[in-house]
Amino acid sequence: MMIEDFILEGRSNGISQAEISRIANIPERAVRREVDEARINRGQLIIGDESGYYFPSDESDIAEYVNRRKASIRTSKKALKPFIQALRR
Repeated sequence: MMIEDFILEGRSNGISQAEISRIANIPERAVRREVDEARINRGQLIIGDESGYYFPSDESDIAEYVNRRKASIRTSKKALKPFIQALRR
């Protein structure tokens, strides 16, 4: 089975990483890897948030996810900046 087989459409149908791990009998870390692989290699639009993993039910779900990921990237860049500066010394 593929990770997509455990995921349904809509936030209200979100399934937790722990639940997928239990059902699929794989470690939670493997769930994250499988979700990333499905997104990157198979183009699956799998959203992950406090509701769990789910497929978007409309464009607003997609836009919200994209905005949340962009904000996370900006924060990560800011947090990384002092480390990069330390390497340049």
